[in-house]
Amino acid sequence: MIGTEGTFAPFSYHDDNDNLVGYDVEVSEALAKELGVKVKFVEVKWDSLIAGLDSDKYDLVTNQVAITAERKKKYDFSIPHTYSYPAIITKKDNTEITKMRDIKGRKFSQTGSSNFSKIVEKYNGEIVATNDWNENVSLVEQGRVADENITMIIVTHEMSFAHQISDKVIFMDQGQIVESSTAKQIFDHPQMPRTQQFLARYRGDTDYII
Repeated sequence: MIGTEGTFAPFSYHDDNDNLVGYDVEVSEALAKELGVKVKFVEVKWDSLIAGLDSDKYDLVTNQVAITAERKKKYDFSIPHTYSYPAIITKKDNTEITKMRDIKGRKFSQTGSSNFSKIVEKYNGEIVATNDWNENVSLVEQGRVADENITMIIVTHEMSFAHQISDKVIFMDQGQIVESSTAKQIFDHPQMPRTQQFLARYRGDTDYII
């Protein structure tokens, strides 16, 4: 039995036919096939997902769980099978956020126990707590985490969402801003090598790499 959210595209979510699909689902199914066992998924909201291991609700979790020193004290981790980078999305007319310390006092939609919430807290941002990724998106679209003329969200892997709805994208690596521009500029003509490398992996090609 494997714990997963089921609401975190493209890793664990439901398709148009309500089937549980996604990258982490496929990895889990491939692992089960290799072991010669059948896999059963248990869908749990993020903030309770890891704790479900303690209560024996399932045997393992596959849901983009970051490896941290604190978690390694209690849980075993596989070799990483995904690498990701966070991004901040803001409205086009915002010119106030150009570096991490600029997020002080701003509102971010995010699950409280995520690693990205800890980044926001480190720089004195305000967390608008949610249960899962879908609720994050909903709050942003409804403008319910608005702070004057800015609505923002920290995202991890949701690059398609960022591309479709954001006016400005800020790529970060290890808490530092790597590149900041319009969504079109970032996705069509990334300037920095780290951004190029990430988008090359995201799109599955090497066209971005200079």
